Formats: sequence, C-alpha cells, structure tokens
Amino acid sequence: MKINKLNGLNFIFNFTIQTTAGKAKQIKVNNTVQTMHNFDWMQEKSLKHHQGFHCGVFSFFDGLHHQHRALLEYGLKLAGGAHSKLLVVVALENTMPAYSSKELLLVPEERGSLIARLGFQNLALVSLPNHSTYGAKKSCLEIVAEKTGLLVPGPDIFEQGSKQERHPLDLLQKQFPSLKMDKSFSRKFEKDVSPEIAALIASGNLEEAFRNTGYAFFLKGLVVEGNKIGRTLGYPTANLKPAHPQKVVPEQGVYAALVKVEDAWYQSMVNIGIRPTLDLENVTIEAHLFDFNGNIYGQEITIHFIGRIRNEMRFTSLSELKDQLSRDQQNTRKKLRKYSEEIIKAGNFVFSTELPAKEI
Repeated sequence: MKINKLNGLNFIFNFTIQTTAGKAKQIKVNNTVQTMHNFDWMQEKSLKHHQGFHCGVFSFFDGLHHQHRALLEYGLKLAGGAHSKLLVVVALENTMPAYSSKELLLVPEERGSLIARLGFQNLALVSLPNHSTYGAKKSCLEIVAEKTGLLVPGPDIFEQGSKQERHPLDLLQKQFPSLKMDKSFSRKFEKDVSPEIAALIASGNLEEAFRNTGYAFFLKGLVVEGNKIGRTLGYPTANLKPAHPQKVVPEQGVYAALVKVEDAWYQSMVNIGIRPTLDLENVTIEAHLFDFNGNIYGQEITIHFIGRIRNEMRFTSLSELKDQLSRDQQNTRKKLRKYSEEIIKAGNFVFSTELPAKEI
C-alpha cells in the first residue's frame, strides 16, 4: 500500500477490490484514523510520477447516486473509454458553511470502495480549496491539475460552491491557471440530490433510497452490551455502536435488514429507537439476527437496511411486545423474500440488480 502525503493531504492510487474479506488497513485522513476494508493495493505508484490522465472528475461522491454515476461515465467517455486514463478526485469533507452540519450518506472510505466496485481504479482524496488553502505551495490539487489538465466538477461541488461568495472552482482555476474546467456536465442538473436521498433515509424510506442509489444504505460499527431485555423475550439483539456518527441514521422504527458478520450474512430485523415500552430514553440500534446463535460482543458488523416494517410503538406489557416481535419477524422475512431475486450481496455491499430507477 502506498499513500502519498503532500501538505497534509492524502492520495490513494490504483486499487481494486478483493472478492473475499481481507485484513483491515488504516489510513489517516485529516488526522482521523479511517479503517479500509477489503482493499487489495496492487500498484504502489505515486501520482507525482504518474505519466498523466486524460481527465479527472471531481465530486464529494456522497451517496454515489445516479448523478455521480453519470459523472463517472462522462469522465470515462472523455478518457476515451480507458479507466486507467481517468482520475477520480473525491472531496474528503464538505467545507461549505451552509452545509457544515450535513449528515453523510457515505464516509470517504466507503465512497472509495464503491467507486472501485464500479471499475474505476485511480482515486485521489483531497480537500476543497478555500481561503485558508488558497495559494498553498504544491498542494495535492496542484499535482492533480498537472496530471489531468482537464477537471469535470460534479453537481454537488458546482451547486454548493454557489452558496459561497467565492466559488471554490473559481479559486481552483485562479490557483492553477493551466487547469481546464468542464462545467457543462453539472449545468445539466438543477441541484445535487444527495440531501434528498439523506432525507429519504432519515424519514425511514429506505426502499426509495435503495432505488435511487442502487445499493442498500448501511451502518457499520461494533457490537456493544445492552440491557439484554431482548434475550429474555426470545429475541436477543446485537447493539450497534456506529463507527461513523456523522452518518445519517434512519427514523425510529423497525426495519428489515441484512447483517454481515465477518463473511456471513444474516436476515435480520432492526429496531432503532428508545424502546418506549421499557421507559428508556437513549436511542439505540439493535439487530436481531435470524438463525444465529453466537457471541459477537466487540465484533464489527454491518447493517444493510432493505425496508421499513413499522413505526416504534409503546405496548402495555412485555407479553404484548413479544407477540408484536413475532409478527415483525414474519413481516421481515416476507419483505426480504420479496427482494431476494432483486439484490446481490457482493463484497461489503448489497446491490440492486437494476441501476437506479429514477432521478429524485
């Protein structure tokens, strides 16, 4: 693995995804340790010494939805259909003041993994230019400018930059005069749809979000101890402590999901909420894995949300709650059967067999 650091920014190059689980690798992004899973780093070639790319595409790629896929295909066309001649430039974080509190659909490592799944091998992680970075010597973006010559911004950067007094793309071109900018692609879109997809997930509409991204929204984290009430009812749960608290969390309720534990997948029903029947206050994410009997405390799992079953409810007794859990399990199995022929479990993701169906 080779990570090139220039002025505190990081680059990752020329990778492909393993089909089997590999050892976790750690990288440091903006002084935050991120864990990279299932990356097979094939070539240790620095961008600085790369012979160059025909063009680059530049976006947050948060959600990797239909607009982002269209951007990748547009860039690939400009690169003459050669994946090796296209550089995918991922903005690490959203630094726009108006969007500073925006919850994420995907953290950078997840975006990179999904982009690689689509067959794009060259990836650079950078920070957006702003007043503090303007004029910085030999920044990573300057290396990008030297090696691509042509950069195509995505609708998210193009639109969100308009909220600023000085558009970051204008700063970028002023800082690197030789860099050509193709803004024609982004002008085709009225807006970036990432916030709308995040709103779908936050409201519990996971199925519609699935249709608009082509993959099931997921949360990854460690299993921590809970109050073990579910065990006494015959429905033991894995309590998730999310690894990335900056990601959006679905609305409180019960969901059908597929949970990955190491290399195994389990049908599951997931409760997000405060468990009002037990008069509790803290919101928890609890997954009951069907046909599973094991101890996974301290292990990492990933919950892939397929669809919503019901709202969170208060019951008059634990017996009434247990009866409802039985119905929830039946409804969850039914929903997962409905989708069994329409999804593919590949690597760390659950994909739809069809491309995103429509634009929000």
